[in-house]
Parts: sequence; structure tokens; C-alpha cells
Amino acid sequence: MLREAYVEVKVGSSSAWILSSRLSDLGTIDALFFDCDGVLVDVRDSYDAAIIETVRLVSERLLGRELPKDVPSRRNILDLKRSGGFNNDWHVSYALLLGIYAYYPKAPSSTKTSNPSSPVQNSWQSVDSYMTSLAKKADPSGIKSIERILLTDGYGVSLGHAKKILGYPVEASIVGRVFDEIFYGRELFTHKFGLEPEYYSGRGLVELESPAVTKDTLDKLAAKIGVERFGIISGRDRASADKTLSGLMTSFVERNLIFLLVDPDHSGRGRVVGPFLNKPDPKILFNAVRGLSGFRYMVYVGDSAEDLLMVRLANQTLPKFLFIGVYGLTNFKDETCTYFMDNGADGVISSVNDLPTLLETIGGTRQ
Repeated sequence: MLREAYVEVKVGSSSAWILSSRLSDLGTIDALFFDCDGVLVDVRDSYDAAIIETVRLVSERLLGRELPKDVPSRRNILDLKRSGGFNNDWHVSYALLLGIYAYYPKAPSSTKTSNPSSPVQNSWQSVDSYMTSLAKKADPSGIKSIERILLTDGYGVSLGHAKKILGYPVEASIVGRVFDEIFYGRELFTHKFGLEPEYYSGRGLVELESPAVTKDTLDKLAAKIGVERFGIISGRDRASADKTLSGLMTSFVERNLIFLLVDPDHSGRGRVVGPFLNKPDPKILFNAVRGLSGFRYMVYVGDSAEDLLMVRLANQTLPKFLFIGVYGLTNFKDETCTYFMDNGADGVISSVNDLPTLLETIGGTRQ
């Protein structure tokens, strides 16, 4: 979509962009739900870092390859998430490992070299190049699209080996356990799952998170929208949200707190919990608004492709949902801002804390 379709709105020292055709609709919203990661919580040092560490640890211990420090890259992670099929970071980690394993016969057993143009370096460059291509070809079917690409590219045998080593489906895979040990750390992992960690005993990367929203912002928005029509829809789990947001969680009524992640069984018994909803399934939004006793427009504030896609899919059935994209807490800020506008987001803001001023400016008060 052309940038000219957007109206720039000053919000303090920053700017927001609103699709001009949606200005009047945004002025009459009466329901507001937030994504958590990248919106209410700064996760730049937690989730992406946990994906990278998971891939490196599993690659070394199970696949027998010590990866260079720049494999996998945050760009690979972003490209996978842009496909709309990777809201779950276990799936991102798993997809990256499948791609690396497909190139396993070509990868060197050692990355130590002083010559940047040596065969070892070139071989790892080819791995990175293939990972980039793989991530860019992914689609909203997620892991299924990665498998389909690997089969098309002639990696059916190595794909089968990888699934056998890593475990499948993803929810029963060793990948999920390693990720959770790294993300939660010993204390929280043991508390959640009743197990001692086997692969990682360091500090949980969740400890590096911080709230990105202020109490003042939440108070203003709750007063404007109504606390009973104001909530969270997140792909993360409730325990880690409580840990990072702490007292800010009291700004929401309990029935409007929707955390989609179902804790897996990490005991090794292979039990898979399901089926359960995951973004971008539009039923998530329909379930959220079911208890609102009617609404004119609901705004969902998110930071990812699957958030935008979920709103689009919901509008195919009930055209009463709006999407505002937050880009300030991503690793590729300018690119993410442009992505949202290119793909027709109803609004784009740098920070969730800009939202009260934005709604006040465009007349977004309860009617």
C-alpha cells in the first residue's frame, strides 16, 4: 500500500501513521486488546536470544556441529516470523535446525580458520545463504512449509533424519525443552514443569525482559475504553507475563487475559497437548470479543506479521477489527514500520505509550 494512503499524526516527540480511510473508525473503537511481546514487554534480549541459543546448543549436542557465532542470524528469525506461520518460538527454533541439518553434509566439523576466504568459511556462508532462502520462502503454514521446501530441494532423507533426532511433532521435541530451559532458567523451569533442567542451568533469559508499557498508559486507556473491554491476547504463557509485567497485570480484568501457550510435557513421555489455538487463527479474536456484549470496533495492537494476518482473517467473517502495529521494539525498526504500511496496517506507532495521545488526537473516546 502507498505511504500516501496514511495520515501522519504527531504524538509527542514521535509520529504515528493512520490509514486515512480508517480515521473515523478508530475514533469509535470500544474494545482494545494487546499482544504482549514487543508491545507491552521488551523481549529483544529474551526470545530471539533464546532461539539462537537453542539452535546452537541442539546443533552442537545432537547434530554434532558447533555453529559460527552468526549462525543462525536475527535476520533468519525475522524472515520466518514475517511468513505469518511462526508465532511459536519452538517452531522457529525447529525450522532453523531443519535448515541447518539439510546442509549438514556440506558443513565443516570445525569453524576455526584465519583465512576469511577459506573453504571452511565459504561452506558456512553457503549454509547461511540457504537459511536465508529457506526463511524467505516460508508461508503461513509454518513448519509444513519448511518441510515442503526441503523436500522440493531434494533434502527428503536429511529431513527424515532430522525429525527422528529432534523428535516430532514440535511440541514433543527436545527442541521445546531446551528452549524452555534457556528461556525460563532453572528456578522458573523447575517451578513450572516439576523437573530439573538437563541441558542448561544458567540464568533464564526471561530475567532480561522489562515492561515496555507504563502504568499511566494503561490507566488512561482503561479509562478511555473501559476496563471491561480491555485486555491481552498473547502467544506466551501466563507465568512469564506475570513475572515481567508484575503489578501492571492488575490493570486488566481476569477474563480478558488470554495466554495461548499450553505448557508441554517435558518429562520425556512424549505426550502432546492439543489441539489448541495459535496465531493467526481468527477464532482467537472471536473468542476474545464474545464476552463484550457487542462492540463497534475492536483494535488489536501487535508487532508481527501473524498479528496483522489474524486481524485480516477475522475481518473476512466479521469486518469489525482494526490492527495497529508497534515497531519500536523490533531489531529492524525502520523496516518493520515500512512493512506494516506496505501491508495495509490500519495504524503504525513506535511505542504502545503513544496510543493514549493518538486516540485523544483523533477523537478515539468512548461514545
